[in-house]
Amino acid sequence: MANAGRASVSYYPLFTFLLQWPWPRTIKLYYFLCAMRVRYTPHVANLDLWKTSGHYDFYREGMFDQMDVEGDLYQIKPMNCPFHCLVYKDTLRSYRDLPFRWAELGTVYRYERSGTLHGLFRVRGFTQDDAHIFCLPSQLTDEILGVLHLTEEILTRFGFENYEIMLSTRPEKRCVRFPLVGFIYSK
Repeated sequence: MANAGRASVSYYPLFTFLLQWPWPRTIKLYYFLCAMRVRYTPHVANLDLWKTSGHYDFYREGMFDQMDVEGDLYQIKPMNCPFHCLVYKDTLRSYRDLPFRWAELGTVYRYERSGTLHGLFRVRGFTQDDAHIFCLPSQLTDEILGVLHLTEEILTRFGFENYEIMLSTRPEKRCVRFPLVGFIYSK
């Protein structure tokens, strides 16, 4: 496998079967049961998407170089967030329809410097269980608790008994901007 490049992982048949069949199907069943809908998004997008979302300015050191496609610069995706925001923004929506719970078992690509690569812990391409929830401030507590409960259910289902869940939050004074969605939330 060394000819494929550092941190380029190919799995053998049995592990590929496990990754592609029982695990994703089980996770998607849990999504369905908690009203989280699965999304699939492209692996590349116009660089302007990453600039508009703010990901390019913040994460550019961890992104692969862009590629020229018929005169436009395209970026292989380092994360799924902008695509989910585009799907949300694509349709006129009412606050009465919230929350929207969207998830994706999406493959993302990160430029990890060679000194940081380590087995399967730091690789350049991986599939992550990624979700985005669009909700009202009054729904936030219930949605966070729901995601933590879902996470616990899935970990337990796959036999994990000893684990830690850490929840990261933004500092109170920081304004959260959502340029792709079209609103700003500050709290």
